[in-house]
Amino acid sequence: MSLDQTDITPTAATPGMPDKEESTRTHEISSGNAPAGYKALWILTIALSVITITSLVLNLLIIRQVVEARRLARLAIEDSISLLQDMETQVYNYNVVIDDTFIVDDSVPFQETIPVVIDEMMPFSTAVTASVNIGPFGRYPVTIPIGGNVPINLSFDVPVDETVPVYIEVPVHTEIPIEVSIAKTPLLGTLQDAESHLGELLNELDRPLLWFLAPKEAAPAQ
Repeated sequence: MSLDQTDITPTAATPGMPDKEESTRTHEISSGNAPAGYKALWILTIALSVITITSLVLNLLIIRQVVEARRLARLAIEDSISLLQDMETQVYNYNVVIDDTFIVDDSVPFQETIPVVIDEMMPFSTAVTASVNIGPFGRYPVTIPIGGNVPINLSFDVPVDETVPVYIEVPVHTEIPIEVSIAKTPLLGTLQDAESHLGELLNELDRPLLWFLAPKEAAPAQ
């Protein structure tokens, strides 16, 4: 045949075309000539990674602050319970000093019947002057002493109806010791209620912060 024939027999390199295209794409992506879709996916992946790491760090910081706050709260509650227990056993002693003058200025009505009984021997002594006729000499005065005891036996009532004014100044200076025990006052019940509520709050703080960290209860022995 005189016409030139083109050899269309595939060469050995023809089956290797896909490898060449893949290497070309990899070269384009690494050289920054990748399509926009690949760039957006790469930026989104980096952004999500940064957000995830930042969120994890913030959560760890928040958990640390919560744990520290729980620790401080527990210490404060324990101190409060100890203070309440000390107050329940407290006994307070003090002296009340009274230094004053009390004035009584009033009128007191007095109405009473007082029985009076007299049973006595009343002595008496007196002298009696008498005139004695002495004949031609006339009358002569003579003094005669008289004495003795006269029995008196009387019983009678004396009514009294008077208003008696009373004015008295009484100076007073004294110290009165007073002892107050909290255990004998109604305050004890209030302190015990507060202690009970703080104990319940302390039990709540004893629970783990995360539920899956709580220890499992042991199975009952059979």
